[in-house]
Amino acid sequence: MMPSNIIFSILIFLGWIASAVADSSLQDDVVDLQLRWQHQFQFAGYYAAVEKGFYKEEGLEVRLHEGDPSHQTVAEVLAGRAQYAEGNSEFFYQRLL
Repeated sequence: MMPSNIIFSILIFLGWIASAVADSSLQDDVVDLQLRWQHQFQFAGYYAAVEKGFYKEEGLEVRLHEGDPSHQTVAEVLAGRAQYAEGNSEFFYQRLL
């Protein structure tokens, strides 16, 4: 039979784990997505997913950033201002340099 102080310690530990899991599930991971250009119809899928809460259901807070000549996708990702970007082969080209 287990001593009561070991059982108490196990219960405290399990309660601590449960509260840590509950706290982490309430926090959303923030993802910054740099778009190639200004807000327009070609990005409607991203906006619809944000509005319908699809990212939120997966624990993500997605922030969409519009592009312009001073906010290019490759530069924004390399500078750390965005984790992801919508783009094409310019990423591969920049990676080769």
